[in-house]
Amino acid sequence: AKKAANLEPNDPSTARLLAHVFKASGKLADAEEVLVLALMIKTENDQLSYELQADLAEVRRLAAR
Repeated sequence: AKKAANLEPNDPSTARLLAHVFKASGKLADAEEVLVLALMIKTENDQLSYELQADLAEVRRLAAR
């Protein structure tokens, strides 16, 4: 996932995949950072933006435990 993110640094879908890997690995701070950066990437895909926001909220909820 990191290689893909390096190859496609301006692709929020790839960043979302990397965030999922970090989240599954328990690296919530890394997942949060990637999702915040992904949300800064301009996209015309409203569904993707919504999913990124939901993923970020979930990571923050888990981190607050």
